[in-house]
Amino acid sequence: MNEIFSKGTDLDPDWVELYNTSAEEVNISGYKIYDSGGFSGSKPKMTIPEGTTIAANSYFVIVVDTEDEAGFGLSGSGEDVWLEDADDNVIDFAAFPALEETQSFGRFEDGAYSWEILNTITKGAANAQ
Repeated sequence: MNEIFSKGTDLDPDWVELYNTSAEEVNISGYKIYDSGGFSGSKPKMTIPEGTTIAANSYFVIVVDTEDEAGFGLSGSGEDVWLEDADDNVIDFAAFPALEETQSFGRFEDGAYSWEILNTITKGAANAQ
C-alpha cells in the first residue's frame, strides 16, 4: 500500500493505492484488502480479481465505494487497513488517523517505509507533500 484517501464523496470515493516498487510486473491476483474487522480469518473487504497485475514502478488504485467497486468504505475518523497476498500472508499494514478532506495518508516518497499525512492527494501518481 502506498496512499490511503478516506474522506471521499459521491464523485470521488475513498480509495487505497498500491505501488509496485520493483522493476518487474507483479501479479496481485487473489490479494485481499481488509479494514478494522480483525486479522487473517476475517472476511476480506475485497479480493483482487484473477489476472490483475501492476506494471513495474506503477500504481493500482482500489476504489472503496459502498455502492460499487470494492464495496466498502473507510472510516473518516481513521482505522486500520491491511493487505494479504493470495496465500493469506499479511504483506502490508497501515493505521491511518482522522484526515481532512484535502489530505491523504501515504508514504513519502513512494514506497518508503514510514507513513505520514500528505497535504497533496495524488491518486494513482507519485506522492507529494
